Amino acid sequence: MSTPKLQVGDPAPALEVIDDSGQSISLTAIYGKGPVLIFFFPKSDTPGCTKEACGIRDHWHQFQTKGLQVLGVSTDLPAAQRKFREKYQLPFRLISDPMGSLIEAFGVTRRPSGNASRESFLIVDGKIAWQNPKVNPEIHAQEVLEVVDQLVSSASRQAGPAPT
Repeated sequence: MSTPKLQVGDPAPALEVIDDSGQSISLTAIYGKGPVLIFFFPKSDTPGCTKEACGIRDHWHQFQTKGLQVLGVSTDLPAAQRKFREKYQLPFRLISDPMGSLIEAFGVTRRPSGNASRESFLIVDGKIAWQNPKVNPEIHAQEVLEVVDQLVSSASRQAGPAPT
């Protein structure tokens, strides 16, 4: 039985995960540093996953300008994740989830191979602010940047005019 997919407004899972260097990191600590894009992908160093990851890399300056942190997640072991990150000079961490704990916590669909489907979540203040259950690797980076701009302008409108 799988966990239901997280929806906008739901608290983001607060797990300890392993990155591509084999280091344990706290998602709660990551969430506390600003907005986070967590994108799930099927397998390191495959055509679609490479296109998606390199698209984020190629827009990295814009991600940094917006204060976005990025974590890519697949079931690959840390060594495979590290090799993928180094080969394509990816400037963000990759998370190794071979047991599928994070995949399960987010309610990400699994492919018949057991790998995660291509899905992404934007977390702001520890909550899901946006999610895409069917990511297109060709335009994922641009899509996320546009969503962040929309969220920022929406938050500005809700806050109202600055006091005088």
